[in-house]
Amino acid sequence: MRQLFVFLVPLCLFLFSGCGKQPTTLEAPENVRRVVSLAPSITECIFAAGGGDRLVGVTSYCNYPAEANALPKIGGYADANYEAIYTLKPDLVIILDEHFAAAERLAALGIPHLRVDTTAIPGILQTLETLGEVFQTRETAEETIARLKEHIAAIKEHTAGEPPRRVLVSIGRNMGTGGLSDVYVAGSQTLYNEILDQLGAQNVYTGNMEYARISFEGIMRLDPDVIIDLIPDLETAQNLNIEKVRNEWNSLANVAAVKNREVHVFGGDYVCVPGPRFALIFEDIARAVYPSCFEKKLGQDD
Repeated sequence: MRQLFVFLVPLCLFLFSGCGKQPTTLEAPENVRRVVSLAPSITECIFAAGGGDRLVGVTSYCNYPAEANALPKIGGYADANYEAIYTLKPDLVIILDEHFAAAERLAALGIPHLRVDTTAIPGILQTLETLGEVFQTRETAEETIARLKEHIAAIKEHTAGEPPRRVLVSIGRNMGTGGLSDVYVAGSQTLYNEILDQLGAQNVYTGNMEYARISFEGIMRLDPDVIIDLIPDLETAQNLNIEKVRNEWNSLANVAAVKNREVHVFGGDYVCVPGPRFALIFEDIARAVYPSCFEKKLGQDD
């Protein structure tokens, strides 16, 4: 299980890191027909904006939607194979803001690129809008944006007026040991913190780091009311299940969240991919932090 932890933390930290810049283009063609994506969040945004039929290459980690699995792979999110990209003859390669080296390599190869920012909700929505313009699929992109905004507004309406609860979000740790070790938590400059803010909850970790490794003692000092434990590939990990993962927190029996059985484990790759499926983790966290607000189905009249 050590290998699982070593993979998950760098992947999540990369996917959610960034500089918060607006998307900028480099000689983007007017008629984009062949596109390569350099990140899972980008791939998901392309499909959601109606440009999935333009994709000719994606990273090894792009597995959603299912159609992405059938596309040629061009390497990882941080170690793309530029020879493979060049061979695909793309009109445009779409990269993340933090893909500085990729931008330089693509420019040297004469391949146009578009930089996007998917680190936070406004950036994700802006990326969808930008892609709708690039692919001339504005209507599809606008429908997706409207649907996401409506869903988030409905969730926030359910939690409006609730007293703020103190939450710790674990984004990666060494699992399967029977206890806790190497726990990384989300800080103030993350999508998870943004979600908590919009829900009126409080992130107990307020340090300057986006993602910080926190000690056993540190978690006890923070004493969160709720713990959100995100395990991106829990569904495919061997010898792990939600109950087993949750029980590993029992070593912190004096922490309020553990004592009151408020440790919530969420699996699925969407918990770590800042794309259009952010609405799923938004609702997951909302239901975990304010369960009484969701006794009826979301969208059902009170």
